[in-house]
Amino acid sequence: MYVRTRRVGFTLFEIIGVLAIIGIAAGMAVYRVNYWRYRMDGNARLVQNFIIAAQQVAVRKNVQVQVMLDADGHRLRRIEDYNANGLMDTGDTAMYRPLQERARFAAPASTIDGATAAILTGPGARETGNALQRAFLISPSGQLLPASGSGAGDVVMYLGSPRGVATDARAVGVIGATGRTVFYSNAGGSWRKVD
Repeated sequence: MYVRTRRVGFTLFEIIGVLAIIGIAAGMAVYRVNYWRYRMDGNARLVQNFIIAAQQVAVRKNVQVQVMLDADGHRLRRIEDYNANGLMDTGDTAMYRPLQERARFAAPASTIDGATAAILTGPGARETGNALQRAFLISPSGQLLPASGSGAGDVVMYLGSPRGVATDARAVGVIGATGRTVFYSNAGGSWRKVD
């Protein structure tokens, strides 16, 4: 006697097929995540924190502080300039902070302030004698000093990824009069303020 039964469960092949489809879909979703966005955001926050720390040192120690983007393009340098001559002398203190994930300072195709493309733009940007090195000065009150004459000493620093993709670009601006830092992203193809 033949008895018909209803099938209740799945076979092993059906389960493997479903898992394979889920795995392929998940793989495609993970591939589309742009990890460089997070890496570059992290580097922009690193630069912001470095500048805030430099301002705190300037105010706490009542000293002029020079923040320099090193010529290698991969690190920041802070010099506590006790004689305010803009140079690293005996008695001055220096601190270095490298960027992470092989990020570097890079001149973008277009700048936020409309200046000629450079790694550091704005009226507070100073030449250091090396065309690749740029710097700015923080006064003992925590404000940025303009490079010449009076006015605001605003600066904007530009970061790029090792991939060289424009949407990876980030920028950190410092408002000269207040010393406040501002973070910009180029992830959408044009500069926008993040915070």
